Amino acid sequence: AQHGGPVAPVGPTNPPTGAPTIAKCGNGYSEFGVDITCDQYGEETSWELKDVCTGELVLQGGTYSNSEEVSIRDCVPDSRYDFSIYDEYDDGMCCGYGEGSFKVYYRQSQIKEGSKFDSKDTVLFGLCTQPPTASPMNEPVNTSGGMAWKEIFFDDFDTSNKHRRYGNYEGGGKNARWSGGKFYHSPPGSIFIKYADEGGASALALKNAIDVTNHNFIKVNFWFQPFHLEKFDGFALEITKNNGDWVTQKHWTVDEDRLRNADWQEAEQVIDVREASSVRIRFNCDSDRRNERIHIDDVQISVDDSSAAAPDDDIEYDDFYAANDTALSDTQSSDSQSSDSGDSLDSSASSDSADSTARMDAASNSTDSGDGVDSSES
Repeated sequence: AQHGGPVAPVGPTNPPTGAPTIAKCGNGYSEFGVDITCDQYGEETSWELKDVCTGELVLQGGTYSNSEEVSIRDCVPDSRYDFSIYDEYDDGMCCGYGEGSFKVYYRQSQIKEGSKFDSKDTVLFGLCTQPPTASPMNEPVNTSGGMAWKEIFFDDFDTSNKHRRYGNYEGGGKNARWSGGKFYHSPPGSIFIKYADEGGASALALKNAIDVTNHNFIKVNFWFQPFHLEKFDGFALEITKNNGDWVTQKHWTVDEDRLRNADWQEAEQVIDVREASSVRIRFNCDSDRRNERIHIDDVQISVDDSSAAAPDDDIEYDDFYAANDTALSDTQSSDSQSSDSGDSLDSSASSDSADSTARMDAASNSTDSGDGVDSSES
C-alpha cells in the first residue's frame, strides 16, 4: 500500500550485485541505496527512510509491479536513519508467491538484507551529527500517561573502538561483552550477557549513577534478542537506589512473556524513583547454560521533565506507574539479521524448533570461538 509522500526516483531495473555505485556525495552527505526484487504481488511492497534525529521522512518508495526489480540511489544528510519496508498482506516477500528480497546500503556498504518477514522489517543505522531538532536535551522528547520526558542519553554500542564501545555502561568480563558479526539491532554491534558458568560478573551496568533529585520517574527503552533461551530462562532489568542493594525491577521469561529466540523485540520500563536521589540500572541474564544469552542494543534512558507543566494535583502516581509498568511492543525485527526468521516459542515448548536451533547453534559456535565478538574483553 502507498504510505504517502513522494516516491523516490527509480534507477536501473537490474540492481547491482555488490554495493551501490553513486557519484561521491558532497560534504555532510552520505550514499544511500536500496535494491528490491518484488514477489508476485509487488503492489503490496513499499518502504520509508526516516531521519531519527529530526523526525523527517527523507525518502519513500512503492508500490511496485509484480516481480519488478528496482534500484534506488541517493545522497542523504549525515544522520541516524530508520529504514522500514512494508508488506500490505503481512506475508513478507518470500517464498509463497515468488522469491522477493531487498538489500540496503549505506556509505558503500551493505547493512541489511531480507525477504522473510510479516508486515514490516526495519534497520537502524548512522549517527546523529547534532542534538535532535525535534527533541533536544532541554525539551521534553515525548509524553506517556500525561508525563513529559526528556532523554538523558542513548547508547547503541556501535563504535569499533574497544575502549569506547560500551558507552555509558561497563561490561562484565567475558560474560557480558561487545558482540559484532550478525548480532545487533543497529549495526555493527550489541552487548551480549550470558550465564556466568565460571563465576564473575554477568551484567551490563551503568558506570555512573543518574541524579534523580528533581525527578519522580525514569524510563528505559531498549531492544533485546534472546538466544538459545529455554522455557524458564529469561533476563532482568535491575536498579540500585542511593548505592543500595540491586533490586529486580522487571523480569522477562520465555514462558510468561513469550520471548522469541533470534528475534529482536522492543521493551519499555517506567521506574518510580521518588524516594531516591541517585540510581543505576543494569541488565542481567537468568539462565543455566553457557550458550544461553541475551543481546541488548539501542538503550535510551529518559527522565520525567521537571520543566514541563506539572500534572494535576489529583493524579495518582501509582496508577500512572502501573499503567506504564511494561510495554513489550509487538513491533519486532523478524529476520533482523538473516533471510530466515526465528521460530516463536509457545508456553508449552521447552526448547527451540529444530530449524531455529540449528541456525543458532551454528552462530553460537562461531561467537563462542571469538568470531564477531570482542575477545579482548575476556
